[in-house]
Amino acid sequence: MDKRSLLGFVLIGIVLMIWLYWNSSTQQDAVMKSKRQADSIAQLQKRDSIVTPVLTKDTTAKDTTSAKNKLVDSLMLKSGGLFYARTAGTENAAKEKVIMLESDKIQMEFTNYGGCIRKYTIKNYDTWDKKPLQLVDWKKGKELSLLFTSKEGKLINTKDLVFDGNYAEWQKVDLSKDSTFKLIYTLPLGADSSGKIIITYTFFTNRYEFDVDYEFVNSSLFVTNNKYQVIWESSLNMTEFRSDQEVTYEEAFAHMGGELETLDAANFDEEYKGDFNGNTDYVSLRTKYFGLYLIPKTKRVTVHIFPVTGKNFPITDRERIIQ
Repeated sequence: MDKRSLLGFVLIGIVLMIWLYWNSSTQQDAVMKSKRQADSIAQLQKRDSIVTPVLTKDTTAKDTTSAKNKLVDSLMLKSGGLFYARTAGTENAAKEKVIMLESDKIQMEFTNYGGCIRKYTIKNYDTWDKKPLQLVDWKKGKELSLLFTSKEGKLINTKDLVFDGNYAEWQKVDLSKDSTFKLIYTLPLGADSSGKIIITYTFFTNRYEFDVDYEFVNSSLFVTNNKYQVIWESSLNMTEFRSDQEVTYEEAFAHMGGELETLDAANFDEEYKGDFNGNTDYVSLRTKYFGLYLIPKTKRVTVHIFPVTGKNFPITDRERIIQ
C-alpha cells in the first residue's frame, strides 16, 4: 500500500472519530433537554395540585331553618297562639329559674317552669340507702300544675309554660328567718297582658304543709267555661329497698259529703279510674309511710282521679332497678 492510500485511510478514520464524538454529544444534549422538559412539566403539575381549594356549599349540612320551623309548628299546634309565646322550648323563652326554700323540717325547690314544686325533702329522714328523703317523683320533676282548656280549644298544662318569678336564680330563702316570705309566679297573657294567672305560695316555719292560691285575672279571655283543675300527676317516691312491696300500700282518697272514697290499684297491668263529684273536704294519696293532701278552701270542687296503670316486675329485675 503506497503512502497516498495510507494517508487516505488515516483521514477517513479521523473523520469517523470526529463524527462519532459529535453524534454522541448531540444525543446527550437531546437527552438532557428532554429530561429538563420532563422535570419542568412535573414541577408545573405539582404546583397546580397545591392550588388552594375552592370553598363549596356543604350540601350535607342540616337544614336548621326547616328544623326550627317544625319546632315552631309543633309548639303552636300544642299551645295555640295565645300561649305560644309563654311555652317552654320556644326560641325566646326565658331559661328555667329555681328557688330553694328551707325550714326547720323541710327543704323545697320551686321552678318558674310551670310555677311548680320540683323537690320536697323531709329533714331528719333518709331512704334505705341513706340518701335524703325526697318525695317528688324524679321522673316527673314538676308537680302541682293547672290544667284547663283554652279559648282556642287547646288543652293547656301550666307545667309547660314559663312564669315570671319574684326571685333571683338559685336564690336561697331560710324560712326560719323570713317567715313572711311569699313565692309569687305570674303568667301575663295577651298583647296588653290584660289576662294573667297568678300563683302565690305561703310557707310556715314549723310545719310540713304550705298554702297555694290561684288567681285568674280576666279568665274569660283565655279559659273555656272558667274551669281549671289542680294536678298532681304521680305517686310519691318510694323509700324502701323492696319498693315492689312498699308500693302495695299505695292508695288514693277523696273525702266528700261525709264519706271517704278510696281507689286502690291492687292488681298490676289493670287500669283504674275514679270520677267523684260533690262537696270535697280533701283528696289525698298515701304510700307506706307518707301522704299527700290537697285541701281546698272552698268545697265546691270536682275530683278526678285519672287512669293509673302498673307493671309487675320480677324480684330479680326489681332489685336490679333499685340498685
